[in-house]
Amino acid sequence: MPRVKKEANKPKGTKSAYNFFVQHERQNADNENKKLPFSEMSHICAIKWKKMSDKEKLPLVKLEEKDAARFKKEMATYTTPEDDETPRKSKKRKRKDPNQPKRNM
Repeated sequence: MPRVKKEANKPKGTKSAYNFFVQHERQNADNENKKLPFSEMSHICAIKWKKMSDKEKLPLVKLEEKDAARFKKEMATYTTPEDDETPRKSKKRKRKDPNQPKRNM
């Protein structure tokens, strides 16, 4: 099945609080010149996230809510582009010949 092309002007989706946390940790690691592979970095972030209290997560949750409001505002004004492409032709199924010999087992 062919992939559907993404619309260029469609607003980006919302980020979760965890996404903001991982982004912040990645920037800190880059500033400290720690070049970690993605798998190690995500493992470290997951452990730190689980140890964090709700109070420590609060700024990230506020960023999440702010991003959700941005997305909602952009989607309210967003309209889908009209399809200028020609409509796709549906493929017709090939008729099976009833007199055709059977395949061997």
